[in-house]
Amino acid sequence: MVKLRVIAPTDLDLLFKWRNNSQIIALSASQKGVSKNEHSQWFMKVIKDPLKKVFIIENDGYPEGQIRFEKNSERSTWCYISIYLMPNQQKKG
Repeated sequence: MVKLRVIAPTDLDLLFKWRNNSQIIALSASQKGVSKNEHSQWFMKVIKDPLKKVFIIENDGYPEGQIRFEKNSERSTWCYISIYLMPNQQKKG
């Protein structure tokens, strides 16, 4: 069963590994990897930001990707959505 779970501090290394996957980099807006320090700073900010919600996509308890929702402001009625599945989980229908 597929479910979403809110990221936890223990997901720092998992998301860092995923973020620097060459296939994920190729799909990203920046088209480049990030350092551990850059990632850690981003992670600590996003985990505390009430305008950003990041979830791990799990299938039968196995992490397969992430989805992120970002609002511009508390009053905003829309948000940016960023989603990716790890390459070995893509194209499964």
